[in-house]
Amino acid sequence: MKTNFGTTIFGLITNSAITIGADSMARHNDGHHEIFRKLHMVRRSVIACEGLGILKPFNKPETAELVPYRADQWMAEIESDPRLELKADARAILSFIETSHPFIELIRVEEVLRDFHKFQINSGKGYLAEFLVASAFPDELLVLRTKVRMEARGPEWKIVFDRPANRERQPAVNSFVRHGAGKIAQIDNAFSGKGNRYQDMLVHTNGSFMRLLNGHEVSLDELRDIVRCAIALEAKASPEQVGPPFIVATLQAGKPVSVTSYSE
Repeated sequence: MKTNFGTTIFGLITNSAITIGADSMARHNDGHHEIFRKLHMVRRSVIACEGLGILKPFNKPETAELVPYRADQWMAEIESDPRLELKADARAILSFIETSHPFIELIRVEEVLRDFHKFQINSGKGYLAEFLVASAFPDELLVLRTKVRMEARGPEWKIVFDRPANRERQPAVNSFVRHGAGKIAQIDNAFSGKGNRYQDMLVHTNGSFMRLLNGHEVSLDELRDIVRCAIALEAKASPEQVGPPFIVATLQAGKPVSVTSYSE
């Protein structure tokens, strides 16, 4: 069985909008790469995933009794799932993930169980995948997350979901909250306000990054550019695991989700 991982998801939530983006590189164990969509629209919301993204038979015929899994395909199918309400927000979508994710059933396959255990240990993260879900409705802007991991419960292994216990408040005017998953060390360095990565962000955002950090107003176009440049920092540091196109979504209450793809 083949697996792959290596992702950067990064977003900013202000008092009026959410801007969230992800890279689109998948690196397989045999060394080849493919474009892999890690961020998807789900009606008026956005869902993004990092971690274990692909499962498929290894040295087995196509008729093998194993249900393959691709996170990109599964996330795309959520949009049309009749079990999800038409106006589902981030809470509803996260609950849907935690009750219907394919790993819940796949762990019952012995070969998958072995690969899950190997991935969870070798990745050093202690989990299999992490989902971020963002929604923007007139009464609330939300960015929520859940981590998917395997855990021994009695004689059996089960899939469990972990949500952070605390919920961040919506930012005040001219302030922001960061959200990230996967490879974000370079982004954290940039937001420290010092060092080479900070200087890189200043150069590539024409000053908007400094204005953001200093509490000044920045436009939606500037927020998108900041998110794009932040993900590009991780791509430069880990070119074999993080790469373009960078997909950036903007969510505002009462407006359709805007999605932009950047080649660099």
